[in-house]
Amino acid sequence: MLAYIHIQKTAGQTIRSILMRNFGTRHCDLPVNYSRINSRVIAWINRCYPELVALSGHAVVPGGILDMCKEAKVFTVLREPVARATSHYQFSNRRLSEPEPLVEWVNKNKNRQVRTLAGEENLDKAIEFIETRVGFVGLTEQFDESLILLQKWVNLKNFNIDYVPLNVASNNRVRDKIISSRSQFALIEESNQLDTQLYNYVRKKIYPRQRIEFGPELEDATAYFQRSLPDTESLSLNFICGRVKRNFLFRPRFSRLLS
Repeated sequence: MLAYIHIQKTAGQTIRSILMRNFGTRHCDLPVNYSRINSRVIAWINRCYPELVALSGHAVVPGGILDMCKEAKVFTVLREPVARATSHYQFSNRRLSEPEPLVEWVNKNKNRQVRTLAGEENLDKAIEFIETRVGFVGLTEQFDESLILLQKWVNLKNFNIDYVPLNVASNNRVRDKIISSRSQFALIEESNQLDTQLYNYVRKKIYPRQRIEFGPELEDATAYFQRSLPDTESLSLNFICGRVKRNFLFRPRFSRLLS
């Protein structure tokens, strides 16, 4: 079974769509919840998805459901921390007439990538988790190449990685305002120092290792993939059935189990 750790604003919706399109009703997309996965929830997942192949969502984290899925092949994607945080802040405020003060938001969301992988602000623990439990780490900044690497790592026949970007901001005014402000940019940068160290560790050590393991044809494979990407998303029967099952069967009972 595949288990995807979805960190906010790292192209996660696109990857979840890829999983849904490939596995349909055998893909379980968990709603957002970090701390209340219990035996009743696991029983409902097993009942609703008896042929489970892939698990994804913000609730797929260590200390929770991953501790109950010891045999899962785990993967995730990281993003340059300042870019990720500014995009996350912009997304969090997209429906608010008045944005949440940046200082308050930062205090709740600093070092999000380290905290997701370690369960706390502990860089060493996050690195250890990646090295010992995570089988593949992609980078948002090298997304197409990361998908090529992921496809080989997944190692399943006919695993389709075609995509159309999802959940992309219609405008970036909030993000651009932060980037152009020296004080706000510094605040974001300062509050994500552990994430920066984690990102640099993966970018310099783990990601190059994955590229070497793929082989010298990676550049050509990525270029071919980019030329063949579709212009519009294809809603396969797999995808439609998976969405219907998630929204009308799985999630209503899931929410009641957490209440």
